Amino acid sequence: MTYTVYLDGRFIPEEKARVSAMDRGFLLGDGIYEVMPMYHGVPFHLDYHFDRLSRSLAAVSIENPLTRDDYRHICESLYHHHDSTHQSIYFQITRGAYETRTHYFPDEKADPTLFAFAKPLELHGLSTLSKGLAAVTHADLRWQRCDIKVISLLANVMAREYSKQQHVDEAILLRDGIVTEGSHTNVFVVKNDEVFTHPSNEHILGGITRQVTIQMLKDLNIPCHETLVPEADLLSADEIWLTSTTKMVAPVLQLNQHAVGDGKPGEIWQQTASAFIRYIEGYATHDK
Repeated sequence: MTYTVYLDGRFIPEEKARVSAMDRGFLLGDGIYEVMPMYHGVPFHLDYHFDRLSRSLAAVSIENPLTRDDYRHICESLYHHHDSTHQSIYFQITRGAYETRTHYFPDEKADPTLFAFAKPLELHGLSTLSKGLAAVTHADLRWQRCDIKVISLLANVMAREYSKQQHVDEAILLRDGIVTEGSHTNVFVVKNDEVFTHPSNEHILGGITRQVTIQMLKDLNIPCHETLVPEADLLSADEIWLTSTTKMVAPVLQLNQHAVGDGKPGEIWQQTASAFIRYIEGYATHDK
């Protein structure tokens, strides 16, 4: 099957997409990415994603090559090139290709490279999410600016590979005894009917699903605290959740081969996940 992708202003077949071997994204991991979900053809919180992409680009001094409306157009065009009801649109922007490989930003001017492609996205129901996930803890070996959505993800990849070798779904990262996030998820911990998650700072990538989940908790009048969560609280948690575009709001039922709580999805998770699913299902019917 031939897939259509977007590369530097053109929609082309995937097999014809070519990027220079001198591109700094290939040579140095010098670039930013963003993932924009689409439910029933409607970009999910495009403003949130555009703002995060813009912040990441500004943090590494790459000029944003497109406007908000340009990103919307690419999302909608790629969506209509594929037949999945729900899709994730991946954008990857690098500093571009230069004649010389340097560790500093080159003095000459080159256009950023912008690549985008679509992937099918599954909208899980409560019964599927209730099956739960298993996780292990792992040292957070990433750099000090995890809030920038960079394409250089080797530390994340190694953590996720470790969890795969342990036959579980995710690695929950610990930095100096504090829970930060997962290799590709954000982490929520429930103790005594209150929810805790790491503050949105340089040690985590503040996920859009995380942001929406925090708002859901507020709407449900469930106490949610953005605060440092010690490893001991993670290990003794009543509930643990992972949030991301692909996992939505998923309960962790096993951590380090031990049951979380009673080993079943918790009541607070059920309330929150149900509200999140209703929100997603109704999103496309409203003018966002």
